[in-house]
Amino acid sequence: MTDAQLLRLLKLHLQILTDAFDSYLEHILSAREDMIAREGILADSSSEYYQILLMQAAYLYNKRETGEGEPRSLRYRKNNLLFSQKIQEASDET
Repeated sequence: MTDAQLLRLLKLHLQILTDAFDSYLEHILSAREDMIAREGILADSSSEYYQILLMQAAYLYNKRETGEGEPRSLRYRKNNLLFSQKIQEASDET
């Protein structure tokens, strides 16, 4: 999925219709990849991975107003993907 497609999906998710916040949203989209990689999640082309990227970016955008912590559902999804990837790596090694 291209960065332009991710930006379009993020704007739809956040219900943003203008281009006024595009540079800020693009920054969030690039930062979230590093944040997720730091947690050990490998980039792949699955829809689950892209959904997590969008959820993380939306959380980062909304957090600036509310200051709330990471949603539990997002943490669960990231953990599930991480565990799935680790199990896949282990099974590929055997």
